Amino acid sequence: MEHPDDDRANQRGDQRGDQREILDGEVEWCVKRAAQRMRSYAEEYVARKEASDVRRFMAAGFVVALVLLSAEALVLYAAAHPGFVPISGPSAQDVGVRGPASSTTGVSVTATATAGPALVTPTTLPATPTISATATPKSDFVSRVIVRTNAYRVANGCPALTVNTILMGTAQGHSQEMALRDYVGHNSADGTSPWDRIKSAGYTYQLVAENIAWGAASPEQVVDAWFFESPPNDAHRKNILNCALREIGVGYYYLANDPGNVTAHAYWTQDFGTQVGEAVSGDVVNAPPQTHATRRAAP
Repeated sequence: MEHPDDDRANQRGDQRGDQREILDGEVEWCVKRAAQRMRSYAEEYVARKEASDVRRFMAAGFVVALVLLSAEALVLYAAAHPGFVPISGPSAQDVGVRGPASSTTGVSVTATATAGPALVTPTTLPATPTISATATPKSDFVSRVIVRTNAYRVANGCPALTVNTILMGTAQGHSQEMALRDYVGHNSADGTSPWDRIKSAGYTYQLVAENIAWGAASPEQVVDAWFFESPPNDAHRKNILNCALREIGVGYYYLANDPGNVTAHAYWTQDFGTQVGEAVSGDVVNAPPQTHATRRAAP
């Protein structure tokens, strides 16, 4: 027969065992719960980090896309306006308006005359050829200058210029002399003026004009630089759009080894003229007297 104390001891042991099982269950539940929370926190952290990385990646992609679009816009604009760089500084000059042969000071200009004709850009221009590393024939450059110049004239109501062999010779000779004698200017190295140079070559004129430039890499660039000038510094454009001028000669000389004071490599000349006896219409566009753009022969 068991003692009552033994029964109580057994009961207490059973109770402790039940409590231990309950405690073990609670501990196991807590551990599982903690593991689930840790896993949830870890997944949330990874998701947030991935989202942050995605946002940073998207921001970087936006910046890169913006840069590429800007670069593409600049390339497209440059392709559409290959010469849209003012050339009125040390890289170009024009010969200005002059009066009779006895005059050496030029024609005074009023404010309205300085404004020049309204600027009209042709809707269709000759395509700008790709410039390769190899030398381009001079005759191709010369013809492209003439074609582009005439496109601008016709679009603005002036007749197309015709090529004159004498003016071609004077323009080519002046470009070559500037390159080989290491200078830029309208007068020859010996001081001969453009009109005297043209007259001595046998061109009997009633009106002449000259544009020069140096450093331009292509015919399209040099013509556009002359044409897209703004008043009052637009004497080159005025020469191009002078409807009273009827003939043209173009000179281009490339000096690959150009180590002198002027290292432009490319030297350009446009000689314009109207011969005596040819009927002309259109006003002569005057330029500021200090630039001397066009000259009429003495009556």
